[in-house]
Amino acid sequence: MEKLINLEVYSPLDLGLFGVCCIFWFLVYIIVIINIIKHKVVEIPVAAVVANFSWELLWSWCFHTNLGELFQWGYRIWFFMDIFIIYSIFKYGHKQFQLEPFKKQSVVITAFGLAFWMIGLYFLIPEHDTDGFGAFSAYLINTYMSAFYCYQIIRQPGFGISNANGWFKMIGTAGCSAMIYNHFWNIPGYKGLMALCAITLFLDLWYIYLQYSRVGVRSSEGKMNFVPA
Repeated sequence: MEKLINLEVYSPLDLGLFGVCCIFWFLVYIIVIINIIKHKVVEIPVAAVVANFSWELLWSWCFHTNLGELFQWGYRIWFFMDIFIIYSIFKYGHKQFQLEPFKKQSVVITAFGLAFWMIGLYFLIPEHDTDGFGAFSAYLINTYMSAFYCYQIIRQPGFGISNANGWFKMIGTAGCSAMIYNHFWNIPGYKGLMALCAITLFLDLWYIYLQYSRVGVRSSEGKMNFVPA
């Protein structure tokens, strides 16, 4: 029987920091889902959703973390929440595209993106996620996601509906990054992963700056204005 938490490989500090990551990303998903229901808009870039959903599906059901069964179910909770988000991307994702041909083909683009990431990660994970809990592939996606967050809010200042989302995303990812630095600092072969952690933190801080520097993102009726920057 799998252990609830793996204290043979990871210290209580490691698991506590990763727990912070799980909790704050859970809050990000809650905010995103609330804003989908309220505003009919997905507050995660389309390109990031398809990559993130693919990772969560594979790490929930095809691969198994060595952090312990508690964290395996944490991955699965993320996955179940993400089902609604990916459904909403198919329904509302066209609002993120600027060019009319892409708007019309948003469902096809989303489906292709899902297939691309699902196949790519399925073969990449066994070869490169030597950390035991999917950190390398997760940070490839997280860096990509954070870059698209910044790009999307520059293109559409109304994209980042909730300032709390930016903070929770940054804190959650920083918790995982702190765990990685604490656990892998003296282990050869993980400097690239640590570099991705640092790049992601920079992009997340930039996104928060962009959120607070927006001007006139709401109309007089309180609706979000999705217009190019």
